[in-house]
Amino acid sequence: MWKNRFASIESKFDSEVQWKQSIELVCRLYDVFNQDALPSLDNILTFLPFLVTLDRLDETDVLHESLLKIRNECTCKASNINFLVSQSTTNVYKICLTDLQKQYTYLNIYEFLVIPNDNDSKSTAKRWIRSDLSKDFCQEINNNWQTIVRVSYCFETFIVSVHEIFKLKINDEPSTGIILLQDILGIVNKLIQDMNQELNIFNVSISKSFESILHICAVLSIALFYYHQQKTHFNSIIKSIEQNKAKWQHCFIRMVSIQENDNENIANDLVDQFLEILFQSFDQQKTEIHRKYVENERATLNWYYIMKELDNEVYEATDDWLMRYVLHPTEIIIERFDQRWTKLETKIRQQFNIYMNSHLETIDEFFHVIKGIKISLKLNDENALTLVDDIFEPSSNSFYSNPFDKKLCMAKLINQYLSGEPIPAQITVKNDATYTLQRKWQEIINTMPLLSDQLKDIFRSMKSTFETYTIIYTNTFLDKIISQQTQKKEVFRTWMTAFVESSCCSTRERLQTQLRGCQAQCPCCKRLCDVDHRLNNAIPAGQGENRHQCQSGHQIRGMSGIRYELTNEASTLRCEMIKDNDAIVTSRGRRQKWIDFKNIHDDWNFGDPRIREIQNTSCTYIWSRIGEQLCQNFGNGMKFVKQNSPLPTNHFIFLLDHSGSMNQTSSISKNITRQRKLTPWEHLLKAVREFIQIRIQNEHHTDQLTFIVFGRRAKRVYDREKIDHIDVDRLNMSMSTCGKSTNFNAVFNKLIETLDEIRHDPMCNNFRQIIIFLTDGEPYFYPTSELECLSMHYKSMIAHFWIMGLGNYNKKMLHKISEDMQGQLMDIKESEDLIEAYSEIANES
Repeated sequence: MWKNRFASIESKFDSEVQWKQSIELVCRLYDVFNQDALPSLDNILTFLPFLVTLDRLDETDVLHESLLKIRNECTCKASNINFLVSQSTTNVYKICLTDLQKQYTYLNIYEFLVIPNDNDSKSTAKRWIRSDLSKDFCQEINNNWQTIVRVSYCFETFIVSVHEIFKLKINDEPSTGIILLQDILGIVNKLIQDMNQELNIFNVSISKSFESILHICAVLSIALFYYHQQKTHFNSIIKSIEQNKAKWQHCFIRMVSIQENDNENIANDLVDQFLEILFQSFDQQKTEIHRKYVENERATLNWYYIMKELDNEVYEATDDWLMRYVLHPTEIIIERFDQRWTKLETKIRQQFNIYMNSHLETIDEFFHVIKGIKISLKLNDENALTLVDDIFEPSSNSFYSNPFDKKLCMAKLINQYLSGEPIPAQITVKNDATYTLQRKWQEIINTMPLLSDQLKDIFRSMKSTFETYTIIYTNTFLDKIISQQTQKKEVFRTWMTAFVESSCCSTRERLQTQLRGCQAQCPCCKRLCDVDHRLNNAIPAGQGENRHQCQSGHQIRGMSGIRYELTNEASTLRCEMIKDNDAIVTSRGRRQKWIDFKNIHDDWNFGDPRIREIQNTSCTYIWSRIGEQLCQNFGNGMKFVKQNSPLPTNHFIFLLDHSGSMNQTSSISKNITRQRKLTPWEHLLKAVREFIQIRIQNEHHTDQLTFIVFGRRAKRVYDREKIDHIDVDRLNMSMSTCGKSTNFNAVFNKLIETLDEIRHDPMCNNFRQIIIFLTDGEPYFYPTSELECLSMHYKSMIAHFWIMGLGNYNKKMLHKISEDMQGQLMDIKESEDLIEAYSEIANES
């Protein structure tokens, strides 16, 4: 019968039904956050057969193993979809060589460029640059996304993050389910954002189909968590049933059959039942302690409370503490939590000790009462062997006396005494037989010890248990109880001690889980988000009114190692101070307008620009205290300043050879198509356009350009013109303007004239001159005097001097110019390579 009943209970857990219910629950919650992210419920339920197979996994770490199986399943599904979509062609980002040489998290761009039998992958990348890369590479990345996109790594990253959350939540309250969903949905959204930031460089983004699979992976993972909780709970019930099998069997036998002499077993059971109820009482004290101590301190154990508290302590802190506060804020927060917890734990343990002593006193009282019963029986000269038979007589309507009934009466009588109930004149047992209690028992009971209310309450709760007991030999019964006092008391003490340790540990873990605030860092200044997203659990973290934010103020960008690339000065800006049209350098080295940066990182609220001027934080004080140490710590050459000097304006001076050889097709072009061959000059104009486009794309809107076109004569076409105002077609002048021959003296004289005007113009004091000199010819004379003048009087004004030789130029002469001006010579074999060369300068300057 037991086997059949147990098997029936085990069969109540239907794996497929539980999985379906878990998925339906998650989908309903998911719709609260993001109604458009998921495919239909029926679509997700197609994963049911796969999910049911997870029950066959090894139980040792079934949650982690199941997550890995879900990862593999979703990775496989993702390989059969259209993974990428092209972005709008109206705003195409111009891909540069440096973009192809960067390290990416989710892309294998550089590996894709290494074609078979080509040992020079950089040359391969340059060939991409020479083609119409922005359009061609977009098509190539779409065609070869399985090679380029690290799909399996995307899911691996997601599952690792999910598993970390599961480890924190596994022992948390069921009410945190919505917070679990909120946390995991935040991971999905962040993963999509990070992947798109890398893909957008190549003018593509992940498709809605892939986003759906990521969300399906999230649903299956959360459903797994709920399913695991349900199954763990069910298994714990099954285990409890198995563990109590012997006790219940014994109880069942006592109820359905007559036991001749079961006094010792009943005594053992009574003590165990008593201690179990007493322990339940001790367990209930935990709730009171939690309410009295933990709930009162919960506000001060909050991540965001501690962050604000630490902000207020910086003015009294040591330099070492401030360094840790800036570089490792999470460590400081956890340390403060540990300090608070240590004090709180001391109070909790003190209160538990009071309850422990109280419960041990109750145990002592119990055994004292049992001893008192024995003493009373002895003092009244009662025969222990005949006591039960002597004190009970059948009532007038009973024809015979049943020894078994008297045993039941004795158990019931002892329970009534221990429960503090009035002793009745008659006792009726379960077969409706009634027995009259002899008056001598009342005399005996008057000599027995009085019980405390707590002890009475315990035995009142054991009334149904006593109804299954039969007591015949009172001395044997009482002696068996008394003999267990020392051992059972020590066992109970051990139980309570272990319980206190477990309770303190679980409380600390739960508080630590709740302490774990948002780990998102500001993408601009790297300060931790200080928003408690759980206060708004109807919106995922990073969306709408629940976006990330530095409510107490952003930190100085230099505190995270950010510097100006031209001056190496640490950036003293805070995010609140940056205006929408200001350019910043991102963590990937790209320059962007602040407004564009904010639009990309729309999961962050960077604050109201109307109050940015009046917002004040402690970071200015911290920077003045430890700014120099921080600069040394980052080791990137960053210089400490309290206020940034005005950024220099890049002034590019182009010296462009417009001689006859530049305007005719020749062997320096490799164009072999039937289309008209472009002249070197036309290739040069394309390269200049590319240069301007890259500089504008990289948000160098303050650049100023000067163009000096030369042949026999030199003409300045643009003079310190803003880069946005340059019309390259104006450079395409008639050959007669400058002449067909090549005259270096003329162009360098014009350069000296330009630099002299800049020197005497106070508006140009912060100009940073970059000279780009290109020629394919061979002049009659070396410009000795002009270069001496440049070197002697103007060299300090020149930040960089690029010398480009195209085709069959006079290498000896250009090498000498490069040496005299300490410039950098670029040897350009083919006209088509001009785009690559100018692109490289545009990105490096």
